Amino acid sequence: MTVEQRISVAQLNELSDEQKEKLSEQWEPQTYDIFYCGGKIRTVTLCSREKPDGPKLVWYHGGHATKGCCYPLLSIGQCLELLEQLSNDGFYAIDRRTDKNGSREYAVIMDMFKSADKELIITLWQAVKAVL
Repeated sequence: MTVEQRISVAQLNELSDEQKEKLSEQWEPQTYDIFYCGGKIRTVTLCSREKPDGPKLVWYHGGHATKGCCYPLLSIGQCLELLEQLSNDGFYAIDRRTDKNGSREYAVIMDMFKSADKELIITLWQAVKAVL
């Protein structure tokens, strides 16, 4: 059984323009983050600013882009970090259930939101979308 580790481009495209902008604002690119930019999936090699007050540049093999036009393909850990930052009171719960047939399901519960799925990343992504 393979466990999905990060969201897909299709999931990223579920966001409204407003949600994408908020996601971009919250993302602090780190070396080796995987992101989507210009129709391609890329890996961060370096982040820098040309001027102290200038836009943050995200460098990848073969070029660079400004942070505002790039969106992270969030990992499980990055989803957890965003939930911590963006949930109203910082409270959320994750529950893992196994039925009598051995099928697993993960649930995220916070405020007036609940999501459940067999894949942890899908459950976390639903919660992140709700707080963006």
